[in-house]
Amino acid sequence: MLRAHWTGLLAVTLLCCSLFGACASLPAPAPATAPAAAAHAAPSIQGARGELPAARARALLAKRWPQGRLDPATLAALEQQATGVPLIAGNRCTLLFDGPQTMGEMLKAIRAARNHINLETYIFDQDALGMEFAEALMAKQRQGVSVNILYDSVGTLGVPAEFFQRMRDAGIRLLEFNPVNPARLRGDNWDLNHRDHRKVLIVDGRVAFTGGINISGSYARSSLFHSSGRHRAQSQLGWRDTHIKVEGPAVRAFQWLFVRQWSSQDSQDLRDADYFPLP
Repeated sequence: MLRAHWTGLLAVTLLCCSLFGACASLPAPAPATAPAAAAHAAPSIQGARGELPAARARALLAKRWPQGRLDPATLAALEQQATGVPLIAGNRCTLLFDGPQTMGEMLKAIRAARNHINLETYIFDQDALGMEFAEALMAKQRQGVSVNILYDSVGTLGVPAEFFQRMRDAGIRLLEFNPVNPARLRGDNWDLNHRDHRKVLIVDGRVAFTGGINISGSYARSSLFHSSGRHRAQSQLGWRDTHIKVEGPAVRAFQWLFVRQWSSQDSQDLRDADYFPLP
């Protein structure tokens, strides 16, 4: 099992989270002079109690990019310009290699939920793995945990409507991102190519998962690069991808992204829950 922990900055997570958003709404490329402009910018680093002192911020930047070609302050400023949010310190990040490790950690967090679960995904298949997730989510909803699911219309195009209706009947709130059928759109900005490729799971506002792994049996087995049996047939291998588990104040940024995405698709507010607990 490959696992790594980082304690410190998590700007790369926020950058990935921004890039995993809807494909049709990527920001315009920055001008070629961006590095020069960033060199004069002063990146801010937020901790659980607000902005860090300048000396502490410089120490964290120096620790994070010891072999970077750009100086740490310039690189930090570029990341801040790209994401539109400050760097966030004081987090723990766990690297999850391939689907089995990722799914195990996500299901463990779901089953331990006490207040709410917010899931945003591109693909949510009705296969053995998808059914396991659905059962775990419905069980938590029955226990009084608020469960909200945002899934993409194209990513789930082949999934029977009854699969999602069963979760709705259990009390889960589900929202289809940018329905393929414009008659079902909850607004006036329909665009078939505007898709939500973000994969984020947030549990109790204290732990978040993000990366490239969907809720699909295609990820249920280890890939060629992380399999104990390298001689396995191709049909026995899973898709190669990576996820990360985040604990710390940066989870609030993931939560904000989820709430913003939900509100862009639905006029109704999310159910009351402690979405932003104190760090």
